[in-house]
Amino acid sequence: MTDGYDAITIGSGLGGLTAAALYARAGHRVLVLERNDDVGGAATTYRHGALTIEASLHQTSGLGNPIDPKARILRALGIIDELEFVPIGTFQEVRGHLFDSPFVLPHGFEAADAALTARFPRHRSAFRRFFERVGAL
Repeated sequence: MTDGYDAITIGSGLGGLTAAALYARAGHRVLVLERNDDVGGAATTYRHGALTIEASLHQTSGLGNPIDPKARILRALGIIDELEFVPIGTFQEVRGHLFDSPFVLPHGFEAADAALTARFPRHRSAFRRFFERVGAL
Protein backbone atom coordinates (compact mmCIF):
# COMPACT_ATOMS: atom_id res chain seq x y z
CA MET A 1 0.00 0.00 0.00
CA THR A 2 2.58 2.58 1.14
CA ASP A 3 5.82 2.34 3.03
CA GLY A 4 4.18 3.47 6.26
CA TYR A 5 0.76 1.82 6.38
CA ASP A 6 -0.77 -1.59 5.90
CA ALA A 7 -4.25 -0.14 5.31
CA ILE A 8 -5.99 3.17 4.73
CA THR A 9 -9.50 3.72 6.05
CA ILE A 10 -11.54 6.33 4.22
CA GLY A 11 -13.98 7.97 6.62
CA SER A 12 -14.09 8.08 10.38
CA GLY A 13 -17.69 7.10 10.93
CA LEU A 14 -18.53 4.32 13.37
CA GLY A 15 -17.86 1.62 10.75
CA GLY A 16 -14.56 3.11 9.57
CA LEU A 17 -13.28 3.68 13.09
CA THR A 18 -14.29 0.16 14.13
CA ALA A 19 -12.59 -1.44 11.12
CA ALA A 20 -9.45 0.64 11.60
CA ALA A 21 -9.30 -0.12 15.33
CA LEU A 22 -9.73 -3.87 14.80
CA TYR A 23 -7.05 -3.93 12.11
CA ALA A 24 -4.68 -1.85 14.25
CA ARG A 25 -5.37 -4.09 17.26
CA ALA A 26 -4.22 -7.02 15.10
CA GLY A 27 -0.84 -5.30 14.77
CA HIS A 28 -1.25 -3.47 11.47
CA ARG A 29 -0.42 0.18 10.79
CA VAL A 30 -3.59 2.02 9.76
CA LEU A 31 -4.13 5.53 8.42
CA VAL A 32 -7.64 7.00 8.85
CA LEU A 33 -8.61 9.79 6.44
CA GLU A 34 -11.59 12.04 7.16
CA ARG A 35 -12.84 14.97 5.08
CA ASN A 36 -14.68 16.67 7.95
CA ASP A 37 -13.26 18.54 10.91
CA ASP A 38 -14.58 15.95 13.38
CA VAL A 39 -14.66 12.16 13.57
CA GLY A 40 -17.82 10.14 13.99
CA GLY A 41 -19.56 10.39 10.63
CA ALA A 42 -23.32 10.57 11.10
CA ALA A 43 -22.90 10.02 14.85
CA THR A 44 -22.37 13.71 15.49
CA THR A 45 -24.10 17.07 15.69
CA TYR A 46 -24.45 19.10 12.52
CA ARG A 47 -26.33 22.12 11.24
CA HIS A 48 -28.75 22.33 8.34
CA GLY A 49 -29.66 25.99 7.95
CA ALA A 50 -30.95 27.22 11.31
CA LEU A 51 -31.65 23.68 12.53
CA THR A 52 -29.13 21.87 14.73
CA ILE A 53 -29.43 18.10 14.36
CA GLU A 54 -27.98 15.79 16.99
CA ALA A 55 -27.76 12.51 15.10
CA SER A 56 -25.47 10.49 17.32
CA LEU A 57 -26.12 7.03 18.67
CA HIS A 58 -28.40 7.35 21.69
CA GLN A 59 -28.94 3.81 22.76
CA THR A 60 -27.30 0.47 22.51
CA SER A 61 -28.43 -2.79 23.99
CA GLY A 62 -27.89 -6.49 23.69
CA LEU A 63 -24.36 -6.50 25.10
CA GLY A 64 -25.33 -9.25 27.52
CA ASN A 65 -26.12 -11.57 24.62
CA PRO A 66 -22.97 -13.61 23.80
CA ILE A 67 -23.64 -13.54 20.05
CA ASP A 68 -24.27 -9.77 19.88
CA PRO A 69 -21.81 -8.38 17.30
CA LYS A 70 -21.27 -5.14 19.25
CA ALA A 71 -20.18 -7.04 22.35
CA ARG A 72 -17.80 -9.22 20.31
CA ILE A 73 -16.21 -6.14 18.72
CA LEU A 74 -15.83 -4.34 22.05
CA ARG A 75 -14.26 -7.47 23.56
CA ALA A 76 -11.91 -7.85 20.58
CA LEU A 77 -10.80 -4.24 21.04
CA GLY A 78 -10.23 -4.92 24.75
CA ILE A 79 -12.42 -2.03 25.85
CA ILE A 80 -15.72 -3.58 26.94
CA ASP A 81 -14.73 -3.47 30.63
CA GLU A 82 -13.68 0.17 30.30
CA LEU A 83 -17.11 1.35 29.18
CA GLU A 84 -19.81 2.64 31.47
CA PHE A 85 -23.31 2.26 30.10
CA VAL A 86 -25.68 4.87 31.47
CA PRO A 87 -29.41 4.13 31.65
CA ILE A 88 -31.55 6.69 29.87
CA GLY A 89 -35.10 7.72 30.60
CA THR A 90 -36.24 9.64 27.54
CA PHE A 91 -35.13 8.10 24.29
CA GLN A 92 -36.42 10.86 22.00
CA GLU A 93 -38.53 13.97 22.33
CA VAL A 94 -40.40 15.54 19.43
CA ARG A 95 -41.60 19.14 19.46
CA GLY A 96 -43.38 21.04 16.76
CA HIS A 97 -46.53 22.77 15.65
CA LEU A 98 -48.25 19.43 15.05
CA PHE A 99 -48.09 18.61 18.78
CA ASP A 100 -49.90 20.42 21.59
CA SER A 101 -47.13 19.40 23.95
CA PRO A 102 -43.80 17.62 23.35
CA PHE A 103 -44.12 13.94 22.58
CA VAL A 104 -41.69 11.91 24.67
CA LEU A 105 -40.59 8.49 23.46
CA PRO A 106 -39.25 6.63 26.51
CA HIS A 107 -36.54 3.99 26.64
CA GLY A 108 -37.54 0.35 26.18
CA PHE A 109 -39.89 -1.42 23.76
CA GLU A 110 -42.80 -1.78 26.18
CA ALA A 111 -42.63 1.83 27.40
CA ALA A 112 -42.24 3.18 23.85
CA ASP A 113 -45.17 1.05 22.62
CA ALA A 114 -47.35 2.29 25.49
CA ALA A 115 -46.45 5.95 24.85
CA LEU A 116 -47.06 5.67 21.10
CA THR A 117 -50.34 3.83 21.61
CA ALA A 118 -51.53 6.42 24.14
CA ARG A 119 -50.70 9.29 21.77
CA PHE A 120 -51.85 7.59 18.54
CA PRO A 121 -54.42 4.94 19.58
CA ARG A 122 -55.67 4.22 16.05
CA HIS A 123 -52.23 2.85 15.12
CA ARG A 124 -51.88 0.45 18.04
CA SER A 125 -51.61 -2.70 15.90
CA ALA A 126 -48.94 -1.11 13.67
CA PHE A 127 -46.82 -0.23 16.71
CA ARG A 128 -47.15 -3.76 18.06
CA ARG A 129 -46.06 -5.25 14.70
CA PHE A 130 -43.12 -2.84 14.53
CA PHE A 131 -41.84 -3.67 18.01
CA GLU A 132 -42.32 -7.40 17.45
CA ARG A 133 -40.24 -7.21 14.28
CA VAL A 134 -37.51 -5.10 15.86
CA GLY A 135 -37.44 -7.41 18.87
CA ALA A 136 -37.03 -10.42 16.60
CA LEU A 137 -33.94 -8.89 15.05
